Amino acid sequence: MMEENTSGRPANMMPFMDAMKSGFKNSFTLSGRASRSEYWFWVLGGNIFFMVMFIGGAIFTIIDIPVLPGLMILAPILLVPGSITLVVRRLHDVGMSGWMWFVALVPVIGAIYLIYLFVQEGDFGENAYGAVPTNMLE
Repeated sequence: MMEENTSGRPANMMPFMDAMKSGFKNSFTLSGRASRSEYWFWVLGGNIFFMVMFIGGAIFTIIDIPVLPGLMILAPILLVPGSITLVVRRLHDVGMSGWMWFVALVPVIGAIYLIYLFVQEGDFGENAYGAVPTNMLE
């Protein structure tokens, strides 16, 4: 059973594999909220995926094993919808509109501000975008 702390936020963070499953499951869902652990584990999983694809492609090239180039190009595209919607849901968790993502178009400062928002604790109670995320795979 998940403990609740006095802030109304879940005391436990979402496990890595649950965050990855949730990201894929909600790849086309812009409504709701995403916790910090869900967002940052998705970012970690995406980076691991890209490194494995890059290193695997390099190894296959070095030992001259033909790899389907389409697979190497297509596979990372699978992460794009989940990444976009997860950013929007993470912004919802801190009480911001998903349109706030366009602040990233401001060079350097925009990216720094978004990172600042992504590391913030989400709103303690229900906000305009929904209830507090449970950090459990539903």
